Amino acid sequence: MKYKITRKMEDLVLEILVLKQLLDNDKFSQREEKENQLNSLINELLLEFNKNNQ
Repeated sequence: MKYKITRKMEDLVLEILVLKQLLDNDKFSQREEKENQLNSLINELLLEFNKNNQ
C-alpha cells in the first residue's frame, strides 16, 4: 500500500523529532509546555495524514 506524504507532513515530523530530542534532556525547563506542543503536533500530523490518505 502506498501513502501520500506531503511537505507539510515532513515538516511536522521534523518538528516532532526536535521536540522529542529536547524533552529527552532531563534538565530541560518548560517541559509541560513542550509536551503539550509535542502532542499537538502529533495530532496535527495524524489529521494531515488521514486527510491525504483516505
